[in-house]
Amino acid sequence: MPEEREAAASGKQAKESFKAAQEAGEDFVLEDIAVDATGKEALRPDAPERAKQGLVYCLDATSDIRRGQSKHRTEVYSPTLRATSDNPTPPSLSTLVLEDVTYTHRALILRSFMSYLWLQLQCLTHTSVQFYPRETWNDSIVNVSKTVRKFRIGMAFIFAAHVLAFTTIDLVFQPNWATSASDFIYPPNIFPAPPDFCALVADFIEGILLKPDHKRATDSIRGLNDIFYGIGVYTVMELFFIAGLSPLLTVYEVFSVPSRAARFLLAFYCYVECTEEDIWSLLRPCIHDGILAPTTDQRLRYADWLFIWAKERTAAQRSEKKKGPI
Repeated sequence: MPEEREAAASGKQAKESFKAAQEAGEDFVLEDIAVDATGKEALRPDAPERAKQGLVYCLDATSDIRRGQSKHRTEVYSPTLRATSDNPTPPSLSTLVLEDVTYTHRALILRSFMSYLWLQLQCLTHTSVQFYPRETWNDSIVNVSKTVRKFRIGMAFIFAAHVLAFTTIDLVFQPNWATSASDFIYPPNIFPAPPDFCALVADFIEGILLKPDHKRATDSIRGLNDIFYGIGVYTVMELFFIAGLSPLLTVYEVFSVPSRAARFLLAFYCYVECTEEDIWSLLRPCIHDGILAPTTDQRLRYADWLFIWAKERTAAQRSEKKKGPI
């Protein structure tokens, strides 16, 4: 699971890069979908020659590779476009025209012409977005092996002038194809839907009151992906600092006390709102011709967004001593 700001940054980069190219009049008829093979796939007797050489290769209507978590692997090539005995002449890739790029706190969503097909892509771990100019793709990716590149191409959508690529270290990402956006169902996020999210949290708190959880909250919250998606190892520490809560509190000690629960949720809301409103100002200077390529100094600027993570010192306001839990 990527941290909340990682998912938002990838979504914002893909959306803004596509928007700029679209406004410039570029053609987004899909030409090919390219991938890197896993080690096992490259050893298959029927593996494409380029896959055996460690090079990125293009899928076709017979491709059946899957990606995702071990117990829920999904097809990379859309089932609608696959050739089967029941569908011997499926539509070609050229019938797809990328029309829109949106994102949620959980996934990036690509919509094709006339809503013919939708793709939801969850990055999961170590996956980022690149919007390569076609010449850069041809010169620096196509004939460079993955061992030399040091990264893999999870999926790449090849258009006339650009390639929208999802680069990854371990090929762990989750593609889901659908014929309607309504097939994608997400639990609400605190921003931009705090009432729905708080209703979800209220149900969670009711369960905590009935069956107290005395595990450390900063550990447990990171595992509650159905509710607090995107709160990872550093985000949870930032939120507890913003909320003025001790990282040693248990789940019960946080959520059984209304003031603590409210402060945590408000901290989460402000954190996500800040990300949505301002993350592009951090990313934009790092993007060159659609490619995210920050310098070391630009990477270190993200530290200015954090209060305590990777900090030797921090500061907090002195609070007045009050009776009861704070």
